[in-house]
Amino acid sequence: MLNGEVSLRDLFNIVCVHNMANNILPARTGELSYIYLLRKRNIPVSKGAATLLIVRIFDSITISLLFFISMPFVGLPPMVLNAFLVVTLFLIAIILFLVYLIYKGERFAGFIRGTISRLSIDKFHIIMLFMEKLKEILECIKIIKLQILLQLFLVSILIWCLLYLTNYTLLMGMVVDITFPLVVFGSTFSVFTTLMPIQGIGGFGTTEGGWVIGFVFAGLTKEIAIRSGFVVHMIALVYFVTLGLLSLLGTRKQKITFL
Repeated sequence: MLNGEVSLRDLFNIVCVHNMANNILPARTGELSYIYLLRKRNIPVSKGAATLLIVRIFDSITISLLFFISMPFVGLPPMVLNAFLVVTLFLIAIILFLVYLIYKGERFAGFIRGTISRLSIDKFHIIMLFMEKLKEILECIKIIKLQILLQLFLVSILIWCLLYLTNYTLLMGMVVDITFPLVVFGSTFSVFTTLMPIQGIGGFGTTEGGWVIGFVFAGLTKEIAIRSGFVVHMIALVYFVTLGLLSLLGTRKQKITFL
């Protein structure tokens, strides 16, 4: 999506720092680090925001798809199934909204512009700045081709399958008797907490809470779910922080100022 404007090495460093910030800072504020680091490499804020938005949408689509594939392996009460139906409808709405932005982005911008005008708040500088950035983001989304979107979808599926496989391997190392589909199901509850702006510093509490809920539904006892959730979370944090700090040192050598 960046059309080769950033080298693979630089992008690796950016993603590692971004992942570290996202997993340490509260309420998903670490997302801004990706846009900031791209801006330091002369990539416009609008393009950084647009690519991040699209990647997050594809993350949500892929996670939800794998989650629904794993659902038949778990016996769930009707109340929970009804809740998942709501999530499914929300997922469909996200996909339709993305398609709408690609083909009818100008109409969406016109609707927002008209709403701002009717509310008589277009005289505020921050509102006009928001409209300017929104227009730039929509223009970036519009030029993305269908072929690239299909490639993104396939890459997203590969990435998340490998992440779930990592969780499965760690659980096997802890001698937890569980199948891969159940790991996908249980892990997804924890993943959803990281995609929403509700996590605290380091994700402690919310990540483990989602993990426990998911894996108790998957058949583990609460004690095993709590222990395994804490261990997996700590291993993930060590991984993110180690790569993030090494990449941060690499970017500093390129004379990028973070203060």
